[in-house]
Amino acid sequence: MIRLVKRHQQECLRVMCSLNWRKFGGSIGLVFTRDESVLRAKALPPQRFSKAGVEYLMPVDPVGKGSWISANNKGMVFCLLNDYQGNMKPMSDKLVSRGALIQKLAECATLADAEDIINTWPYHQSQPFYLCVISLNDQFLWHFNGDKLLQKETLPEQLYSSGHPEVEKIKTLRSEFAKSQKISFVDDIIKLHRAHEPEVDGDRAYSFCMHRAEACSQSMTVIEINQKNIEFKYWPGQPCEANLAQPIFKSLTIT
Repeated sequence: MIRLVKRHQQECLRVMCSLNWRKFGGSIGLVFTRDESVLRAKALPPQRFSKAGVEYLMPVDPVGKGSWISANNKGMVFCLLNDYQGNMKPMSDKLVSRGALIQKLAECATLADAEDIINTWPYHQSQPFYLCVISLNDQFLWHFNGDKLLQKETLPEQLYSSGHPEVEKIKTLRSEFAKSQKISFVDDIIKLHRAHEPEVDGDRAYSFCMHRAEACSQSMTVIEINQKNIEFKYWPGQPCEANLAQPIFKSLTIT
């Protein structure tokens, strides 16, 4: 029971994740900022895995053993944002970690394989989420609202999730701030995700690089996809403090 209470407390303290991606000529660049409770165990840096000829990269959540973002040598990137406004289920050991979905998808060789996984996921044992699948040719979004999986749609260029009481205000302000910035290169998206904007009355709970006593931006992932390879860059800790010249860097050759 104590373990379930702690898990519930951590769920309630999670506040925001942010995704921005853009097409740049024949390539795609995306930046994902993961915001988490300061009570949650620190994620392990990106690791290299292989299964049935599919090689993939992903940071690892030491609690659930899954991840929130992964990329494979078939040219696909998968990322997941929690939906705190969905129909949340009571905490239970019977629930399946959403991070396990990202790992299972990373092992897929084709989009059709990935859709089979998505369509057969045990939703009755899952909390709600947004799922993004990105490749040079396809960019899709699925939304599980806690009751049913909604049909896939085109992935918007920016996506945010939040458990903050003022979630709609945060989403709106971040979206407006992102639209106000000139984005010509992936470096511009990195700059966006490191910003202490938008800020409301000195409160950085609204900011892309989020700072709160109980939670903060815990990592930044940058992925670039072209015809030949995927470059995966990762910085643990607050994005505003990241040494951009020294990422944890790994790459995959697309086969």
